[in-house]
Amino acid sequence: MQTVPLGGTAGGAVSNFNRFRISASPDAGPLRFEAAYEHVLTFQRTASLSAFNLATVPGGSEWLDLQWTLTEREHVVWRHRFDRFNVGFAPSDNLELTAGRQAISWGTALFLTPSDPFTPFNPVDPFREFRAGVDAARIRYYPGPLSEVDVVVRQTRSPAGEETTALARGLTTVSNWEISGWGGTLYGDPAAAFGSAGSLGGWAVRSEAVV
Repeated sequence: MQTVPLGGTAGGAVSNFNRFRISASPDAGPLRFEAAYEHVLTFQRTASLSAFNLATVPGGSEWLDLQWTLTEREHVVWRHRFDRFNVGFAPSDNLELTAGRQAISWGTALFLTPSDPFTPFNPVDPFREFRAGVDAARIRYYPGPLSEVDVVVRQTRSPAGEETTALARGLTTVSNWEISGWGGTLYGDPAAAFGSAGSLGGWAVRSEAVV
């Protein structure tokens, strides 16, 4: 159970934002199931719709309809949803297949993550402990202990219609530097990005760029 006071908005519009979450991830041999169910309850002092934008749980436009509104009144909004709902299959130690709502993080930086095509950092999200889940099919292959090949296909809905994202990412370590890059089609448009993380002397360095 998490509670965050949001009294800093204009006119003290939002009183607080409460989130209750329960999760489970049972497995049976190579099969794995993950589910996380949560309730989000927001109280506000004044009927300001803009205040609720600060208290919106990340997500939206997902293919699976797993979010619902219990009540939406002048001073109270109560929603509930499945933030994780996926099944995985690992036929070997270096191969894993996953389908459903899951967390996918491709960012390299810790604060601003422009190269993360799925759930980039949101500065107005009061809860950052759990990365928002996205609906996707994913294949991960590990050619070595410090290398990974990740392929993700995601279908989304928007007012403009249905859109497809199909991306492949490679990650490896060279001379204590983590180097990564991805490319493919992002919402129907070609896109690519690169990232690196390492150290220069006593300084930690993280960088990413979208092309």
